[in-house]
Parts: sequence; C-alpha cells; structure tokens
Amino acid sequence: MFELSEPRKIEALMGDAGFADIQRKPIASAWRTRRAEDIVEWIKYASVRLSLIIQFQKQEVREQIMEELVKAFRPYERGAELEVPCQSILATGVKPH
Repeated sequence: MFELSEPRKIEALMGDAGFADIQRKPIASAWRTRRAEDIVEWIKYASVRLSLIIQFQKQEVREQIMEELVKAFRPYERGAELEVPCQSILATGVKPH
C-alpha cells in the first residue's frame, strides 16, 4: 500500500539522492479518531491515491467500498474512540559536503 515501506526502497532513494549512513527505524503508531466513518472519510478525501482509485469506480461500487471499509474498521472501535495500530518508518541520513 505504501511504496516507501517496502524493504530497502527508501534507503535506495536516499542513497541515490546522495545521503550516506542511512538508518531506518520502525515506530509503532496508530490512527486515532472517534469512529470508523472518520477514517473512511479521510481515505475518501485526504488520501490522493486511494481517493482516485475509489472515485473512478461506478457509484454502486464506490458505495460498497465505503461500506466494506467501515465494516473493516468497526472492530477497532472501543467506546467513544477508535484506534487502528500501524507502523511508521523514520529514515535518517547524512548528506556529505
């Protein structure tokens, strides 16, 4: 889903840009909001790649995708909040002079 999360991808790009001593560190994080529909709205309007994929579907397919996404995120709701665990990648490097 996220190209730069693939092993060695970000290191190759940073190396091509002239960085050295490249370090990659996974960081546990989470998507937090109040309900499943909030994350689906984010996907629909804020995620460029995903929103375009969804936008070019037939209306009934778009509706089904949205319904399935809400169902997929619903188990992460706990009372008045939703937390979906995920992982972020922190990449650092040094640009020699």
